[in-house]
Formats: sequence, structure tokens, C-alpha cells
Amino acid sequence: MAPEQARGRAVDRRADIWAFGCVLYEMLTGRRTFEGDEVTDTLAGILRGEPTWGALPATTPRSIDRLVRRCLQKDPRERLQAIGDARIELADALAAGDPRVRVHHQHNRGYGGALRAGFDNARGELIGFSDGDLQFDLREFSRLLDRLADASRPVDAVIGWRVKRRDPPHRIVIAKTYNAIVSVLFGLRVRDIDCAMKVFRREVFDGLRLETDSPFLSAELLIKLRARGERMAQVGVTHYPRAAGTNTGASFRKILRTFRDIVRLRWALWTRRSEVLGPRRSRA
Repeated sequence: MAPEQARGRAVDRRADIWAFGCVLYEMLTGRRTFEGDEVTDTLAGILRGEPTWGALPATTPRSIDRLVRRCLQKDPRERLQAIGDARIELADALAAGDPRVRVHHQHNRGYGGALRAGFDNARGELIGFSDGDLQFDLREFSRLLDRLADASRPVDAVIGWRVKRRDPPHRIVIAKTYNAIVSVLFGLRVRDIDCAMKVFRREVFDGLRLETDSPFLSAELLIKLRARGERMAQVGVTHYPRAAGTNTGASFRKILRTFRDIVRLRWALWTRRSEVLGPRRSRA
């Protein structure tokens, strides 16, 4: 409970940032942020006390120490104002502690723009992606990797499909309609275009030109890979009810943007096919 909430004042998203700070403190120290024998003692600590800052491990990065303190400012005006800033601090600290982690920051370019930035900045032999809404078990990437490694049936990409989609009925209807439209217009025969479990060999992106920043990016990617002759396989994955975040992909505005991008790509493939697809890569 944030101090302003304990005082019965109006609260906003900054109260959630306080709660995030408490969770982060407890994860780092293994102890309660404000301790007391009675509820009233805990409330007194929230209103007038300070966490035991000396309990933070000596190995805590400065940026994380500073982040926790900013989240737990008693005056909401002095507190961290946006949770997105916390994500940046945490990502940078993770990258600083592990050379295998690379972080790329940019202004919000939408779902497609985020994926394109990831593809452009990836350095490994394989490129994969998933969503952060906890609807997939990332351990199931092993299924995709096993299929990709099957030398008896060589492929360049493996895309997941949701065995049982756990979304609201209206989302399922929209998804099925979208899949059918893309299938008819582009001849793309896949079970689940937008399943956020995909893995590719890095070389499939050589010369590949991706343009959209909208949710149509997944479809654009698969359409162009198929047209360029890349080999794709499909593997079923488990889908779970949404546990984090808010879905905005089915908003009227984004649906309109997606249909705009469908029309643009269909026309471009009719009129400038070789330019749109880019040079095909040579196979060894």
C-alpha cells in the first residue's frame, strides 16, 4: 500500500510503481520492505519510516539501487513516473552483467517496429521471438529447435501454432478471419500466422526487406520468406490465458492499419515483386 493510499488520498499509476519497488526490494533482500508486529506498525513504517537500505546486497548494481529508491519515494511527485523507465534500468543492468545479453532502446514503433529492430540487432546464428504476456511457455522453444535441427527434414524456419488458443471468443473469430484473408490473398498456408513462437536461421534475413510497423509484420515476414523459397515447418505449442499486459492488437485502429498493410503488400507484389522480395540468398 502506497503512502498516499494509506492516507486515503487519490491514487494513480504511481501507487503501482510503489508496489513494484516493494516487490523489487523484497526480491533483492529476502525480507519485507516494512516490517512490524502489527498492521499498524507496518503502516507507520510506510508513512514515516524507511526500508533498511543496508540490507541490499553489496553486489546490487548502482542503477538498481537507485531504481528501488526512486520507486519507494513517499511523495508521488518524486517517485519514478513511468514503469517503462524501470524496464530500461533493469534491462541495462542485465546487459551489463552478462555479455550474452544485448539491449536496444528506441521510441515506441509498435509491434512490428519492435520486431524489426530485434531482427536488425540480433547477432546469433538463430533468431527467435515470443511475446511477454505470459501466454507461452518459453521452454517449449525446445520443440522448435529440435525440429530445426532435424537434418533428415531440413528447414530454414520453424513457426509455432497454438494447439488450443486460450483467448476470448471475439479474438479467436478475428484471428480466424485474418488467417483466411491472408491465405486467400497470398497463398500462405500456415495454421497460425500470428503465433508468437517462431525461430529462424539468421541467414533467411539476408537481403530481406521488411517494411511494416503494424501487427501485420508476422504475416509480412512469412509471406516474403515463402515467396523467396525458404523452407518452413510448423510445430504445435501450448497457449495459456493472458496473465500480464493488455492486448491492443484487436483495436479498431490497428485492424485498419493491418488491412492497409495487406493491401499495400498485395499491390507491391503484383507490381514490384523482385524489388519487394529483395535478392534471394544463395544456398550452400
